[in-house]
Amino acid sequence: MTGNLQAAQGFWGVPAYQALPAGGSGVLGPGAVLDIGRDRYALTRLAVAAIPAAAASELAALSACSFEKLITFTRSATATYVGSDGLIHSAAANAPRFDHTNGRRQLLLEGPATNLLLNSAVLSTQSVAVPAATYTLSFYGTGSVTLAGASSGSLSGFGSTTRVSLTFVATAGALTMTVAGSVANAQLESGSRASSYIPTTGSAATRPADSARLTDAAAELVRRDAVSILVQAFQPFETGSTRRWMGTSYTILGLDTGKKPSQWDGAGPLLSVSSGVNDQVDLGFGVAWDGSGRRMSIAGASAGDAHQPAFTGNVFLGRDNSGNFAPGWYDQLIIWPFRMTNADLAAKAAAYT
Repeated sequence: MTGNLQAAQGFWGVPAYQALPAGGSGVLGPGAVLDIGRDRYALTRLAVAAIPAAAASELAALSACSFEKLITFTRSATATYVGSDGLIHSAAANAPRFDHTNGRRQLLLEGPATNLLLNSAVLSTQSVAVPAATYTLSFYGTGSVTLAGASSGSLSGFGSTTRVSLTFVATAGALTMTVAGSVANAQLESGSRASSYIPTTGSAATRPADSARLTDAAAELVRRDAVSILVQAFQPFETGSTRRWMGTSYTILGLDTGKKPSQWDGAGPLLSVSSGVNDQVDLGFGVAWDGSGRRMSIAGASAGDAHQPAFTGNVFLGRDNSGNFAPGWYDQLIIWPFRMTNADLAAKAAAYT
């Protein structure tokens, strides 16, 4: 059975998953699909050892599979997420978080963070010693928190199911937070955005980083000489931070500190789109390469060159192997075992629907 005939029997057979190979004469399907939003997954039937040399049509013969067949997920402790009911839930260590903060099912991936507040479930007035840095305060409830000492300002709540946040710069010293009214599930953390809630009691607490490593089969598809990749996600950017949407020890898909999409394999030149992308929007980020070079597309912008990248080692979603993260909510990852046309790549590099 050919890849196209097999594709017609699964969800991956619809036109959205088909693409025209560069220099080809007929469309082909993907080798792997991680559709988190619809909780459906598929992977090539071929053994890992056969993937590097197989024809794209052979790799497009897929079978439906579980999330775990595509992603090996680890996190050394519990972490919270927002469920479909709008409430905060706790995920066990090494369990992925399928979060509904944005009104749909997405995979929440984050780096480490520390909640500096004590007894955060029901906050009371307290002081915290802080170094000079940028911080974000967040909470649920109808009360307010007023800052004094190392910084000044105030934050008022809008209800028990609405999270509010305030980002500010503090000098080194004691930061006093005076609480009035109902302030629940409060968090004070370094950085310019509020990450997922970290419960505390009598001391500060740290949420360890998520690790979503592609399984051997999925990673082997990425390591082929010719491949196309699409990642769709919502990224809440932080000022001055690099983002690794997908990486090894190097960047397969990333955003630099100016929010410009980029790729670097550690050997060839840096490929970068000339302008940065907008904040706080759903994005589709695509890249494709073969022996003739590579192409990148995102938010209506594209760039390419004649370098054929080569990536080795473990492949991660939402981070790289060097501790660089792309915190955010991930909708879908699709890997095609061939380089698609530039036109198809640009068309597919769109937000998840």
